[in-house]
Amino acid sequence: MRYSNIDYFEIVNGTDVGVSLYTQGCPRHCKGCFNQGAWDFDGGEKYTIEFRDKIVAACCRPGIKRFSILGGEPLLERNKDELMVLCSLIKEANPDIKIWVYTGDVYENVIGDWLEFFQYYVDVLVDGPFMIDKRDITLPFRGSSNQRIIDVKKSIFEGKVIELD
Repeated sequence: MRYSNIDYFEIVNGTDVGVSLYTQGCPRHCKGCFNQGAWDFDGGEKYTIEFRDKIVAACCRPGIKRFSILGGEPLLERNKDELMVLCSLIKEANPDIKIWVYTGDVYENVIGDWLEFFQYYVDVLVDGPFMIDKRDITLPFRGSSNQRIIDVKKSIFEGKVIELD
């Protein structure tokens, strides 16, 4: 896995104060994307065990209530093992932390391949590609009106998408 950036203290990628990790590499190239620097699969930095441990420690600081994973596109097969381990360590160290994941894909397409990850670690999924023609800067935690903020645990339990209010 590669990453393009990390923000150790932010309030924009979900509720409460959090830490945000931006994975590197995205095949979508949405017109108007805010993070075009994360498109290149060979760009960014190599994800290491030392970096992972630094993220886990950052998620245990007082006041940190959320960890967000964005991109690029985090839900790529090449990121799966590292994200599973990272999120398991974060949840073990800070069981009350909420994990948010942003994807340009949709819940219905990724739930099958990522079910175990979602079941155990992810609380909120923001899904859908950014669409410049549906851009809406008044929406919280997303850039265009086609994107959904999904309560992952409820959606899995009920077998259908349940959006957060």
